[in-house]
Amino acid sequence: MLRKSYFNMGILNTLKNLFKPEKPIEIETIKLEEIEDWTLKSKKDLEIIRGQFVTSIREIMVSFSKDFSEKIVELEAVDLDKFKIQERGRKIVEENYKNYLEHVRKLREEINSIKVNDPILAIDEINIVFVNFEKKSNLNFQKASILIGNELGAVRESMGKFSREIKKLIDNNKDYLKKNEVVVLIEKYLEEIKEHRSQIENINNNLKTIEEDIGVVNKDIDNIHIEIKNIKNSEAYLNNLKKIKELDLLKIKYEKLLYSLKERVDFKGLSNFFHINKRDMEILNKFKTNFKENFNQDSSKLISLLNESKLMNSEIQDIIKEIEDVKDEVDDVKIEGDETDELNSKINRENIKIEDYEMQMAKDNKKLIRIQENIVEVEKQMVEKLKEINVEVLV
Repeated sequence: MLRKSYFNMGILNTLKNLFKPEKPIEIETIKLEEIEDWTLKSKKDLEIIRGQFVTSIREIMVSFSKDFSEKIVELEAVDLDKFKIQERGRKIVEENYKNYLEHVRKLREEINSIKVNDPILAIDEINIVFVNFEKKSNLNFQKASILIGNELGAVRESMGKFSREIKKLIDNNKDYLKKNEVVVLIEKYLEEIKEHRSQIENINNNLKTIEEDIGVVNKDIDNIHIEIKNIKNSEAYLNNLKKIKELDLLKIKYEKLLYSLKERVDFKGLSNFFHINKRDMEILNKFKTNFKENFNQDSSKLISLLNESKLMNSEIQDIIKEIEDVKDEVDDVKIEGDETDELNSKINRENIKIEDYEMQMAKDNKKLIRIQENIVEVEKQMVEKLKEINVEVLV
């Protein structure tokens, strides 16, 4: 009886041990920027080997199909009647023989239906077919082989020969398989780097646009400053500024006069005079508490109290007259609105725009750093992967 799972174990062990490192025969050196060209050239070289690999697999499969079919014919021709065995045992052997025969016929059909376009996929598919065959047919084989040894052994040997030839073919092409694996992965790395560089280009274009926008905003601010300067140098603005200063002086004078008036009002005498009059005392107390506010609201009340109490004198009258004159002067001063206020507000708004732009630029620059780091990491992975096929990258 032949050893169980001969094909499955052969293929799996070959694939498992396929990529064990061997002593490098020759080290190929390339520059980092040459990896893409190296990959394109390697793909062309691999395509030639791939074609040869595919042809070899097809030849082995054709040979196996022919040999296997002959062995199946021999198995189909087995005469169970020639075996002297009890009826019960004969039925068990016969049933398992027929079942195993169906399995090997199906195996032949599935192998013949495999389209060998890609050697790696084809070998994987062959392996799957034989693994499934072993799982489903092994028990039938064990029971049928009690009587039928030669024909079953011939079928097994045909499959074993196929397994050995595929294994040898894989071994002969292990350099191709390893290099193909690496090249496929390098292509993915290169595509990843290409995507990262596309992102970098988009971000740089965005940064350029933002810089241009900031330039436009700064130019607008410069123009506004020029406009403000022209306004401040205009006769109207200077006259208005002069009026503002005059008004400030009048207000200072007004404040001093109010203080002087308050100092000269005899609040004690007024209190003594009006102490029995509740309403007048309330008015008087308001002036004592907040003289400026109440005088501005209604100066006539204070004047009335002073006149009624006979505490009004010429000095107070003169001060009140001067206060009224100053108030008239204040009213006569017409101040125009400052045209530069809105322009300065506009500058503030433009500066906020620039701050927003600068925040976006800071975010984009952080993205650039992160993407550059990703590229470096992918390049590092490429370098390490290429070492597996004795390609040294000069960085």
